[in-house]
Amino acid sequence: LVVATMVRKLLTPLTQLSEEVNARSEQALHPVEVDNVPVELRPFLTAINGLLARVKQSMDMQRRFLADAAHELRSPLAALSLQTERLAQADMSATAKDRLITVREGIERGRHLLEQLLSLARAQANSPRNATSSVAVDLLARKVIEDFIYQAEAKNIDLGMTNSDDAVVVADEMAILTVVKNLVDNAIRYSPQGSQIDVG
Repeated sequence: LVVATMVRKLLTPLTQLSEEVNARSEQALHPVEVDNVPVELRPFLTAINGLLARVKQSMDMQRRFLADAAHELRSPLAALSLQTERLAQADMSATAKDRLITVREGIERGRHLLEQLLSLARAQANSPRNATSSVAVDLLARKVIEDFIYQAEAKNIDLGMTNSDDAVVVADEMAILTVVKNLVDNAIRYSPQGSQIDVG
């Protein structure tokens, strides 16, 4: 009984440590505390901390690559889009015009994907540990509507907001912004000409 009690007492810090690690998010890669654990386990925890540091470094490199690649691809896609707009003004056969429309749609899909990649990179860079703050959802939605108003007008879509209470949530602002942008973008993209879209 005495031995069992002593073992349980000695392993209490390890149990607490395992609960702390288990409760972490996937972004929380900071080192594990080794001060309050038995001396015999410290080399093992030091090795775990080394692994966490390498995983964090690898994830940071992937995020930088994602952001850099998206930025680098933005300019040539913008140039291609400009060239196709100029080409559309030239005289050409009906078949050539149909093919040009297909090319422009492909470029637009590529630009949309790049914007999503950049949003993801910004969200990961600004919220490495799911940082939260008070977010005024109505103000955020109005900002998104302002960003998409020209895209909506191009399809003759009435884009606006419904009357709603001022909602404030404690959340990751960049994540909420990305969600609302994707919702509004999809609504405009897949609604027919002359539709009405209300954000509420």
